[in-house]
Amino acid sequence: DGNVTFGSGADIITETLGTDNVRLGEGAGDSITSGGNDNVTIGKNAGTALTTGDSNVAIGHEALAAQTTASYNTAVGNLAGQSNTSGVITAFGHDAGSKNTTGNYNLAVGQSALSDETGGSNNTAVGYSAALLQDGVNFTTAIGAFSLDAVTSGSSNTAVGESSGGLITTGSENTFLGRTAGGDTGLATRSQNTIIGRFTGHTSNLDITSADRNVVISDGSGYPVFNTFQHQETAATIDVAGGINSETYNTVSVANGATISLFDDGNNFSGIFVLNEIKRTGGVVLVITGGGALSFVAQNSGHFEANTS
Repeated sequence: DGNVTFGSGADIITETLGTDNVRLGEGAGDSITSGGNDNVTIGKNAGTALTTGDSNVAIGHEALAAQTTASYNTAVGNLAGQSNTSGVITAFGHDAGSKNTTGNYNLAVGQSALSDETGGSNNTAVGYSAALLQDGVNFTTAIGAFSLDAVTSGSSNTAVGESSGGLITTGSENTFLGRTAGGDTGLATRSQNTIIGRFTGHTSNLDITSADRNVVISDGSGYPVFNTFQHQETAATIDVAGGINSETYNTVSVANGATISLFDDGNNFSGIFVLNEIKRTGGVVLVITGGGALSFVAQNSGHFEANTS
């Protein structure tokens, strides 16, 4: 039937069960029966429980060792995909995807990548210990050593870069791009934040660890140059900028008759300032200074008019 086995005594044996299988190593593929075809099992106990599954590749000590009837799985490395029973997994590296049992369409590349995931699906982990601790989680993309390695139950997170999102635990739907991006412990349970650059979530001039749904773009050193941090405050006098060179706030709630100081100490504001919404009960006037110009934006019969001097 085209089967070739190299036994522990270096004998070459032509098997009668299954078709076109390759077995090399003690216990490798030794349970394959009629109907198990086109499998490659190399290494001690690689694919040892495989019976009727097709087109599997198991290379390494106990790679795909628990799999019986599942097909189209690839595991290369010591213990790679070791516990897989009915899932569909591609695993490269020592211990990569080793606890996957029923999870489908998972990719684990790198030592211990996605190693604790059992039943979650549609996950991609590339890098040493990437997505190490998650279990029962779907739609994770972790690329880079230690990326998203503390996630336990947070789903739909994307992190690219060494240690990016490395302290997220239960937060979901976050996107981090850059080395250590989103790596502050205060973001562990936060969701729907997007960080581009090395901003961790907390610096001396910006802290988003108390909020969700923020977008931050930072430079190579982690200094934020643009963000949409949500800031809500009600008081007699409100300092919106707080001395920060570049800020964006989604909502500012102002008390009746209040004064808003946009630029702290006068004309020292530079960069981008975006005020998306004004919550009001009466007329609103904005006085904006910067670059030597003075702009007045005033409400007039339901719309706003601007004058500059």
